[in-house]
Amino acid sequence: MFRNLKHWGRWLPIALGIGLACCAAALAAKPVKPVTPAYTIVPFLATPPQDFQSVRSDVQDLNDLGRAVGFEEFRKQLADGSYETLYWGLHLDTATGACAVLHDARGAAGINNLNQIVGCRFNWGGAFWKAPDDDNPVDLPQLSGDIGCDPRAINDAGIVVGNSLDFDGAGILGRGVIWRVAVDEDGAVSVDDPVELPRLADNTQAWAVDLSELSNGSFHVTGYCASEEYGHEAVGWTVAVDPDGTIKPGPAVSLVENHTLSYGYGVNIDGDVCGSLEGYEMPSLARAGQAAQLLPMPPDTHWGEAVDINNLGEIVGVLDIYPYKTKGWINTPGNFYAYLWKNGNPIDLTTQIDPATGWTRLRWATAINDAGVIGGTGYRGSLDVQWRGFVLIPIAP
Repeated sequence: MFRNLKHWGRWLPIALGIGLACCAAALAAKPVKPVTPAYTIVPFLATPPQDFQSVRSDVQDLNDLGRAVGFEEFRKQLADGSYETLYWGLHLDTATGACAVLHDARGAAGINNLNQIVGCRFNWGGAFWKAPDDDNPVDLPQLSGDIGCDPRAINDAGIVVGNSLDFDGAGILGRGVIWRVAVDEDGAVSVDDPVELPRLADNTQAWAVDLSELSNGSFHVTGYCASEEYGHEAVGWTVAVDPDGTIKPGPAVSLVENHTLSYGYGVNIDGDVCGSLEGYEMPSLARAGQAAQLLPMPPDTHWGEAVDINNLGEIVGVLDIYPYKTKGWINTPGNFYAYLWKNGNPIDLTTQIDPATGWTRLRWATAINDAGVIGGTGYRGSLDVQWRGFVLIPIAP
């Protein structure tokens, strides 16, 4: 008996303490007020063709009017168990929610504020659509001797950047190029021959990814050069446009020090470039005239890219975040999260939408305009798709 009393005497203060703590916690556990959503979200998808199911959709670019372009992938199972795959280039008008299919488009990569679009046809040739309903897109020519091209972006002056493509035994060879496209009063389209962008010394390839608007007779282009010795290196070009329309690219300028493995992905009117450093590992920003620096990231970030930057310096991209321990190593890669860097601060965009919309995680942010509208991809409820494109529209405070 006394042994039992002694036992209870030892544990009674602990039990009372736990009970009081639980009571205090219960009193303090008021309902958590949900975070006010900062964005409404619009899905990027079209009605599948007959017998096909949607597999995924991607937003590639959007303009300052909030209109987005990209592609959707569909799949149909055949009688023998194999699958037929189909790609459609899409245009989304967020004002109406209408998602239109571009004529003869495997995918759309760029759109300007005139609603002119560039992308690839089904035959992998580059093309220009003067409007989303254009049923007669115009081919963009590749450089002499090449077999195809891949346009990536277009600005309001009708200047397009992308890549002229060829193959060798090791794979695809790319040369960055600039096209100039004009549409006259009658709607007739003319395209100048491509102008090749210069490469860094001793580099065999140059890839153009993005361009800025024309300002004071010039614009900026970013991308990367490649060499067997140094790999990929982020670069920027400043391109002059003469009054007669002649395109005059300046030299390729490295955006990193000591040939650091890197990529340039987005550029704004000031010449600021976002991308990645350390061998396709971490998001970076190279302000005009300066070497690229890593962007701030939350703990447990193991990979990332800064994909686009607007003229206000706001950046979007992706981070792969998972716990890592030197002992009992935890490694679950593929935990991609769409991020916004605003005023120097990284923001997880999944936390900025209403969970009631059914979007469980926003995985990749690919485009941002000057109004703060963001395009990307994410996971939408229990839909049996790899991922779904979206457009985030800021909610006015």
